[in-house]
Amino acid sequence: MSWFKYSQNNSGGSFIGPYYTIWVEAPDTDTANDIAEQHGVYFNGVLDGRDCECCGDRWDRAWTDYEEVSLSPWRTASLYEGLATLVVAEGEDPVEVWE
Repeated sequence: MSWFKYSQNNSGGSFIGPYYTIWVEAPDTDTANDIAEQHGVYFNGVLDGRDCECCGDRWDRAWTDYEEVSLSPWRTASLYEGLATLVVAEGEDPVEVWE
């Protein structure tokens, strides 16, 4: 399994809650993207008219993983403007991290 990180772009000058960052554990990028969408991540926001054209899409699809890097989603979680980090580990309930 690999970890995939989704961080919000502040499209339109603001972040939307409840999560600023979402970490997903999955076997591949396609599965990770599907899981992220189940937890509020959306893609193609500019194209769909949800996000600001000049700022860009709020969320991007995963294109790499952090498996080779010794990152722990719980240790890299950070509080930003009152938003939590969501960690979705394979076979476990999602965990909100507030630091």
